[in-house]
Amino acid sequence: MNSATYGDTGVGTSNISMYYTGDADIRTGTPEPLPDGAYGAINPSYRISDSPHLRLPDDVRDRPLIVSPELREVDGIEDPTAVEMYNIATGEAIRIPSNDTTQQPVDSDLNLTRSYQGLLSPGIVPETVFPPDDRARIDNTGTFPWRTVCKLFSTFPDGALGGCSGAIIGCPDDHGYHVLTAGHCVYSHDHGGWATSVKVVHRLNDDYMPYNYAWATHLRSYTGWTVDQDHRHDWALITLDRNVGDFAGWMGRKTADSDDPVYTGALNLAGYPGDKDCGTPDSDGLCMYFDTDDGRTATEHNHWYYMDAASGMSGSPVWIYCTNPERRYILTVHAYGNDGSDSNHGTRLNRDKFDRIDTWCNEDIPPTDYADLIDDGQTWSGFSPTLVDPGVTNFNAWCDVRNVGTESSGNFHVSYYASTNTIITESDYPIGTDYVSSISPFDWDGSDWLGTFPSSVPDDTYWIGWIIDSGGDVTEFDENNNKAYKSSYQLIVDGTNPPAPTISSASHPDENEWYSDDDLLFTCITPPDTSGVDCYSYTLDQSSITTPDTECDTTENSVWYSDVSDGIWYFHVRAKDNAGNWGSADHYKVKIDTANPEGWQNFNPTDWVTDQTPDCTIEVKNIKSGLDVSTALYKYSSDGGSIWSGWISSSFTGNDGTTSYQTVTANSVPFNRNSGTQNKIKFKIDDSARNTGESEEYTVKIDATDPPAPVVSSSTHPDEGEWYTNNDPSFIWATPSETSGISCYSYIFDQSATTTPDTTCEPAGNSKSYTDVADGIWYFHVRAKDNAGNWGGADHYRVKIGSGEASTTDAVIALAIAAGSREYDTRWDVSGDGQVTSLDALMILQAAGSEPWGGQLSDA
Repeated sequence: MNSATYGDTGVGTSNISMYYTGDADIRTGTPEPLPDGAYGAINPSYRISDSPHLRLPDDVRDRPLIVSPELREVDGIEDPTAVEMYNIATGEAIRIPSNDTTQQPVDSDLNLTRSYQGLLSPGIVPETVFPPDDRARIDNTGTFPWRTVCKLFSTFPDGALGGCSGAIIGCPDDHGYHVLTAGHCVYSHDHGGWATSVKVVHRLNDDYMPYNYAWATHLRSYTGWTVDQDHRHDWALITLDRNVGDFAGWMGRKTADSDDPVYTGALNLAGYPGDKDCGTPDSDGLCMYFDTDDGRTATEHNHWYYMDAASGMSGSPVWIYCTNPERRYILTVHAYGNDGSDSNHGTRLNRDKFDRIDTWCNEDIPPTDYADLIDDGQTWSGFSPTLVDPGVTNFNAWCDVRNVGTESSGNFHVSYYASTNTIITESDYPIGTDYVSSISPFDWDGSDWLGTFPSSVPDDTYWIGWIIDSGGDVTEFDENNNKAYKSSYQLIVDGTNPPAPTISSASHPDENEWYSDDDLLFTCITPPDTSGVDCYSYTLDQSSITTPDTECDTTENSVWYSDVSDGIWYFHVRAKDNAGNWGSADHYKVKIDTANPEGWQNFNPTDWVTDQTPDCTIEVKNIKSGLDVSTALYKYSSDGGSIWSGWISSSFTGNDGTTSYQTVTANSVPFNRNSGTQNKIKFKIDDSARNTGESEEYTVKIDATDPPAPVVSSSTHPDEGEWYTNNDPSFIWATPSETSGISCYSYIFDQSATTTPDTTCEPAGNSKSYTDVADGIWYFHVRAKDNAGNWGGADHYRVKIGSGEASTTDAVIALAIAAGSREYDTRWDVSGDGQVTSLDALMILQAAGSEPWGGQLSDA
């Protein structure tokens, strides 16, 4: 240590000894003891660490307190001030007689040592505040002298645990690495002897250890305690592994004759009583309490006083406080409670013990100080953002590093890692390394790394941790407390584009079907993604391959469209994850057709038909979704549309989905009625979108009945029974009454009475004339065809042209008919018996010589 200042004088130690100044006051002057003026002092500005390393672990926190043993005073002890020293590391104890040259006092005339406030800020001490009459809690343990008071946690050979108090003291080498305490705090006759470990925590407040802790390396006491358990020698000195007093400071020590009034004046006592807590659960014995009162009396080895004390305060310093200048001197080590004198007492630092401390100090070599770097806790660490795209995102990680060692750290590095677990190692994924300048003892500094998150870190969820002094540049007390991680949140690394969302549609569930609904609802399933989906971009168009842009349109999983026009549409959607990666698109096809089938045309029959159960046909089309052939139907009416049949299945050309004109056929429609106005028919059909189209009504004109025979007359030969010499006959006939009307006539003029004209329509008209007709009996035959194509029966009109006389020729014809070489003809059936015989020929021959045939044979 290069230089220090006295807390009492402000004088540097580089030029004035703390143990001897030549000042008579220091050697022999009697101070004026007062209650300690540091009660109510305010801690120096010092940030509270959030590190778990500076919190008592539960197994230490719950340790029982060491109870003062039963008072013993042994007569006739041989060399009770012989020294027993225990090496904790080796477990070896040695005894040195009191008259050994190594145990002789350095300066037997010195009776006090000054206190030293240490390198840390002393805090703010009020000048006129006095404590109450009983114990008061010292909450601001960071001020002097409270920070020199220690809590001891001892472990004994049989496993017993216990808690005590103690006080840091300084040595002539200007270092503070010793703690004064009671002997029974480190040596227990009931539990196997010397403590196997002693953790020393100065400035403990509840479970918070702001200056970390130190470990005992050596323990010393008198055999008067270790062998004989005599309360007059119940004291011990602990050698520490580090110079904690250089920073916390120490109070001075003082000895005087046992009858000196210093022992009965105002005294001060502070430690960690087990009957007081910190106001938090399970905190008994973890907070410092202070009391001031008068001393009662002193003997050569012990000192009695009226300050309150309890278990856990064994080892606490009993000191006097003086002002002008401010000074503090430890007189006694508290060790015992009320022994019947209504006062507590401890082991007095008589001349022997006062000098022996200096002797022991001179035997020890000051420990080597080291840094001890720890993470300063969750409050001061973190990272941002919590979601990154590796190789793209700017990333910031930070932590505060505290040096809880007793040496400056020197420069070092902090390396940050991404880990899939909370055990941070160099095999985790490195993020970056930050350089940190040297940190002084019990100070802190920040580490901050900012850069592009490495592309080498694969997608996953990580803990972000860091290794302090990752390069191993700093030698530390503890090399195993340099790792930490952010425990309250994790980092998601996502450099992979999210999968395409899977689209479905409740309104249009089948992409291959046509729908008449023009309101569309699309739903997409959130795709799995490391970082989760942030939003979606979507569009609706008529291209099957569109990729939506990179603008967020929604964070919802469903989208509505309304009044979409007919056609084939595609809904496209893609997702962006929380890392900013845009995925590929999914495409969903919808086919919309809101128009009914239309374009009904070419109904047939449009003309008259002769079938009362005709086939009716019509053409229809749908250019969007196409027609559903199974839905072709018709209905009919036979009363002009008043009553209709139900819909009846029709046949259909083409296949489902056809968009060109196809023919619907209503087969054998059972009108069963002749009419030109009453037979009605309608058609309907669905398209593939289930739109229904209906045709208009069509009239089917049916005439299944042959027309009547026309009634023939003749103005030139008005009487069929008369002979006329006029050989230019004319015929007329009336149009017969007919449902469908008369289309045409077929007629013939011959000499057969039964001829039926053929089905060739003659020129239009209701009359026919002939000229220069040969004499004889002639017949005019006529029949009508109606507009339905029905040919009716023939009407026959006879005309007789000539003189009316029979001839031998007629007789010859009659003989030919009788012989069968000529067809029967009623004109030669003179007898009227339905046949022509030779008798008829004879009768004609007889008539040929007498009178006209027509006159004689009027029936011919």
